[in-house]
Amino acid sequence: MANALADHIADHWGGQLINIPKDQRRKLSLMEVEIYRHFNGDNYGELALKYGMGERGMRKLISRVKARLARQTRDDQMQLMV
Repeated sequence: MANALADHIADHWGGQLINIPKDQRRKLSLMEVEIYRHFNGDNYGELALKYGMGERGMRKLISRVKARLARQTRDDQMQLMV
């Protein structure tokens, strides 16, 4: 099976450079959204411990997600007005 797969790849993409991104940015965004969903307004320390971060870093992360959501909301509202 491995040889058949190698032949298929060589036949269709042979000689080409293929870059497969790690997609770290997306994974990080997904983690931030997950953390924010668990945020209740006063559990910075609990979330920091759970995700292996300092409380200060968790506060920055929550602020960053809040700002991103506010921007998205404003952008969505502007799209509706156009």
